[in-house]
Amino acid sequence: AEQFLKSHSKHRLAAKAELEIAEAYETHRRNVEAIERLEGMISNPQYSGSDHLAVARRMLGDAYFAQNDFEKAIRSWKLFLDNHPTDSEWPSVQQRIIGAEFAAANHAMVLKDYATARQLWQTFLNKYPVDNRAPLILYQFGEMHFMQAVDDRRARMADANDQDDTSLELTQSDRKLFEEAISDWNRLVAKYPNTNHASIASLKIGITLEDYLHRRKDALESYKKVTGASETAAKRRIARLTQPELRVMTKRKFRSDEDPTVSLVTRNLESVSISVYTIDMTDYFRKMHLATGVEQLDIALIDPDMQFDHVVDDYEDFKRITHDVKIPVQGPGVTAVTVS
Repeated sequence: AEQFLKSHSKHRLAAKAELEIAEAYETHRRNVEAIERLEGMISNPQYSGSDHLAVARRMLGDAYFAQNDFEKAIRSWKLFLDNHPTDSEWPSVQQRIIGAEFAAANHAMVLKDYATARQLWQTFLNKYPVDNRAPLILYQFGEMHFMQAVDDRRARMADANDQDDTSLELTQSDRKLFEEAISDWNRLVAKYPNTNHASIASLKIGITLEDYLHRRKDALESYKKVTGASETAAKRRIARLTQPELRVMTKRKFRSDEDPTVSLVTRNLESVSISVYTIDMTDYFRKMHLATGVEQLDIALIDPDMQFDHVVDDYEDFKRITHDVKIPVQGPGVTAVTVS
């Protein structure tokens, strides 16, 4: 094709050859060369009356779009619309412009340029208020506020680890961002109540209230309002919040000069009952010929050596609490502990 153009630059097929060279570059995703070729073709006065210019202008927009240069892509497509109003691709190119305006905002969000993304999407909503992506945009408004707060908190956590600082409380700024995310999602739920994005937003409202703002009662009420695609996940959250929970573990073996403890994780339990059983390992080994498997003993049939109630500190409805409980044993030995 290059040889043809060099020898026959004014031939009626020259514009077609130029276009085919650009198409070849585009096929191999060499967008820089394709753009250079297309721009040269479009600006060449020799091709001003060519029927191939419509394809060239459309392709130039596609090439810029592939490079995430949305502004130039839109400009190229608008030149196509202005110069080729009867072309069969005119409606398709018009939709590509709308798609590029949406994609520009989405790209800004991916780059975490939330202010630009919000501005571009707000402009998009003003121009195309009935576009079917409007619920998604309102959801992303809340998601950007949410992610900004989460990112800020993660950054502080990293700094705290570097400085051996365990203070990771939410700042007033983060709290405000979470509240703004909830406000955005409430707006979506009110405006588009029966959409999948509204269902996801309702769930995210509850998660934000529960996990970040620690307003568990409000979160529970929010979960109860979730319908549609996220209803199953909301019901799992409701069950987890409302059902009693008890987990017990021994973190390690303790030396005889230490106070042994068991670690408890509780929810919706104001107190627990702890039973302590002293195991005679000599008798146990003679019977079992092993020093392992103590946890398999049927201690429900045995009276405990000690039994007491433990009141959960800082109890709050629906709150998951992790705490250690001291087990009052003296000297070396093996002790079985049950918590109920």
